[in-house]
Amino acid sequence: MRIFISISLLVCMLAMSFTAWTAEDRSLIVRKKSSSTERRLALVIGNNSYQDAPLKNPMNDADAMAAALKETGFEVIIRKNADRRAMFSAIKEFGQKLKKNDVGLFYYAGHGIQVESLNYLLPVDLRNSDLQDADDLRRDALPLNELMERMRDAGTNNIVILDACRDNPFLAKLSRSSSRGLAKVVTPASTSILYSTDPGNTASDGASGDNGIFTKHLVGTIRKEGLELVDVMREVSLAVNRDTSGVQRPVFDGVLSSKFYFNPLEAPLPPVTIPTVPATTVTPVSDLRFWESAEKANTLSAYRAYLKKFPSGDFADIALDKIQQFEADKTRATEASKADLERKTLEVAEKERLIKERLEQDRRLKELEAKLVQTEERSKQIGNKFLKSIEVKKGIETNKCKEYSDDPLIYTDPQTCLMWPRNGNLADKKLDLNDARKWAKKLTYGGYSDWRVPTVDELETFIKQGGRRPSEWLNSSGFNNAKDQYYLTSSKRMWTIVIDLYSGSINDRIAQPSSSYVWPVRGGE
Repeated sequence: MRIFISISLLVCMLAMSFTAWTAEDRSLIVRKKSSSTERRLALVIGNNSYQDAPLKNPMNDADAMAAALKETGFEVIIRKNADRRAMFSAIKEFGQKLKKNDVGLFYYAGHGIQVESLNYLLPVDLRNSDLQDADDLRRDALPLNELMERMRDAGTNNIVILDACRDNPFLAKLSRSSSRGLAKVVTPASTSILYSTDPGNTASDGASGDNGIFTKHLVGTIRKEGLELVDVMREVSLAVNRDTSGVQRPVFDGVLSSKFYFNPLEAPLPPVTIPTVPATTVTPVSDLRFWESAEKANTLSAYRAYLKKFPSGDFADIALDKIQQFEADKTRATEASKADLERKTLEVAEKERLIKERLEQDRRLKELEAKLVQTEERSKQIGNKFLKSIEVKKGIETNKCKEYSDDPLIYTDPQTCLMWPRNGNLADKKLDLNDARKWAKKLTYGGYSDWRVPTVDELETFIKQGGRRPSEWLNSSGFNNAKDQYYLTSSKRMWTIVIDLYSGSINDRIAQPSSSYVWPVRGGE
């Protein structure tokens, strides 16, 4: 009985001594909050065997990721080469189990597409021929937002890792509404997302039989001790950016409601010594007063100041919880502000779009008004021309011209009533004046035999009606073979007078050696 009492007394003394020792030396211990009681669940999917666009390494990446997560305390659900049924079954199982856990992690390696700013993860049984439009994709692929809604509903801290930005041929069928890579999504509260490359770009698949560059660095980094989630993401991003010379730049977004370590440091326990004099645990006065002051202020800076001064104080755990709560509130406020800014940005963009549409409508209206004015002017010109032709024909019909020919080979000038052949080279050669007169006298053309060489005034009046270069006007007005040469006129003087159909100029030439084209005329004189 005495022995039992002595042993009991000794145990009590040891316990009291250990309590006193920890109270006296607590400021020497720096210990991270252990994650040994934290329940962790991960869903890992790696898809290689697409019929239209096979990949080399997503299954290797999934195996490597699953192994690293198991080493850091995760229960892992893994699916490889999953078809649509298997992918939806996996996320259903994941969502149900996640409600009993504290941390959820989703990792995906394979093909992914963004359509209309929404991301879809592609099962291996999806074929390019199955996609005719975006509706087919919504039916046959896994929408990323459905998975994230299940994770959000579980109320856990969530981590989403997407190595799904490979180029693939599925974009060809959806080119009007799709873009390269994945789209950046609005990150829910208590969620962090790590993309293998920045939104809108593509990531490397790596060499065959190996891991992709992104996953290779990721599995190595999460095994390192003492790295908080943000530090892991930052280290992976820098390493991939360095190895690809800036071509592939992983990005991350969102924060968790508390700090998360894949592989936390566990500070070693100090050696146990048994003091000779038992002592009781007493909170130092300065510790208590400092805590009361911080609690009264109830600010983030006050709690941080307490934790800095007393990292192992009696109220250190409470102070840490308060700090995490302030940080979570700050994160929610930042996200709300970000959402409000995005909403306002969308409103401004919509207003700018409406203004641009209005300006474009005004521009088109002005173009239509200008075309209408041109059409009216053209109609006016055509009307005037028509009225003029009626007046000419009316003058002909009222016997203004004694003779009128509607023969397509002969043109009757309504102003002079002279008749001209529509062929500007009827003789088919050059003639001097005497030969021209003889030729015209013998000419029987259009049923008429009184053809002659025109006078200077007659030929000049005829060829200058167009107001442009004579030969150009004649050849574009129903006449043909009008030469850019001199044409003969009748003259009683010793000089032959000729007219140049190129410039319309009138020149004198000696009669005998001169030879030019002749355009006969009848009527007049």
